[in-house]
Amino acid sequence: MRTFVFLGMKTSMFLMRYVPIAPLIVFRILWGGLISFACLWSLGKDDITQRFIEPVFFFKYYGFSFVSPFSSEMYYYGLYLIWFVCGICITLGLFYRLCIGLFFVMFTYLQLIDATNFINHYYAISLFSFLMMFLPASADMSLDVSWRKHKRYTTIPIYYVYSLRAMVAIIYFFAAIGKIHTEWLVNALPLAIWFQQISIPLFSELLALPIIALLASWASFLFDLTIPLFLSFNKTRKAAYCMVLIFHITTALLFNIGLFPFLMIIVTLIYFPPSSYDRLLSKWRSSSLSEHSEIHKSSTTFKAILIIFFFVQLTLPIRSYFINQGNILWNEEGYRFSWRVMLVEKVGQAQFTVRDEANNRIWEVDNEDFLTPFQEKR
Repeated sequence: MRTFVFLGMKTSMFLMRYVPIAPLIVFRILWGGLISFACLWSLGKDDITQRFIEPVFFFKYYGFSFVSPFSSEMYYYGLYLIWFVCGICITLGLFYRLCIGLFFVMFTYLQLIDATNFINHYYAISLFSFLMMFLPASADMSLDVSWRKHKRYTTIPIYYVYSLRAMVAIIYFFAAIGKIHTEWLVNALPLAIWFQQISIPLFSELLALPIIALLASWASFLFDLTIPLFLSFNKTRKAAYCMVLIFHITTALLFNIGLFPFLMIIVTLIYFPPSSYDRLLSKWRSSSLSEHSEIHKSSTTFKAILIIFFFVQLTLPIRSYFINQGNILWNEEGYRFSWRVMLVEKVGQAQFTVRDEANNRIWEVDNEDFLTPFQEKR
C-alpha cells in the first residue's frame, strides 16, 4: 500500500512540473492548419452534397436522435466557411478560445447528423479540439497576445502536454488491441484482399504474395502497440518519429483512408520535449517578449474535466467486450469509437420484405428509394 501511495505522489509531483509552453504553441499552429486543410479536403470530395443534402433518411446515434440536419444547402456552406475561418484563426491565435470552442461544437454537430458518416479521424479531431478548449494554446506567439493584449504565459504544467500525449497513446493502443485476433494476425485479413487490388508497377506481384500481407499485418500491430513508448524516450524518439512518417505515408499511398495519416503525423510531434520547441520558437520571439515570463496555473476544474474525459476514453473502446455476444467484426456492436482502424472489408446483398398485416399486403423495398449509395455501403 505504501508503495502505491509513494508512486502516486511521485507521479503527481512529476505531472505538476512546469515546462515551456512552446509545445502547445506549435501544436496550435499545426492544428489550425490541419483543420483548414480538412475543410478544403471535405469540400473537394463534395461531402456536403453526398452526406447532408442527398440523404432523405439519417441514421441516428444512440442518445442523439434530437440532432437534425439543416433544410437548406446554404447553411452547410455557411458552417464550412466558419470551419475554415476558425482553422485560420486558431493558427494565428486570434480569438482562440472562441474559435476552438465554435469549431468543436460545429464540427461535432456535423458528425452527429448521420451515424453512417462516422470516421475515426473525424472523431479524433473532435476529441483533440475538445481538449484544446481548456489549454492556453494562444498564450504566446499569437494575435491574442500581441494585438488583443491578452496575458502572456511562457510556462505551463507538464500535464497539459501529457494530456495530448495520452490521447495519442490511447488511439494507438486500442488500434493494436483491435488487431489481436486470428483474422488479422494469422489470416492477414483484410490486408491480403487489399494488397491484391493494388496496382503499382513493379510492386503489384510482390504485394499479392500472402507472406507480404502477413508481415504487414504483424508490422502494423507491433507499430501501434509500441510507437507511443518509443516516442517517449530521448534515445528512440527520432527513430520512432521516422517510423511514424514511413508508416503513415505508406498507408496514405496504398489505401484511401483520408486524413488519418496526416493527423497522426502532426499529433505525434507532441512527444518531442518542450525544450526542443522552445529553442525553435525563440528565433521568432521578439526580445521584448523574452525578457519576462509568467506561469499558467492549473485549475481544479480542468483537472476534473481531464479525469472524466480520460475515464470515458479508456472505457468506451472496451464496451464491446461487455455488450457484444458475437464477433464484433461481423455485427459491429461497439465497433465505433473504439479505434478499430482498417479491420473489415465486407461485400454483400440484402433484400428487405415488408408486410402490412392490416391490409395483408407484402412488398419488397428498394434501398435506393431511401438511402444514398454511400449510406447503403456503410
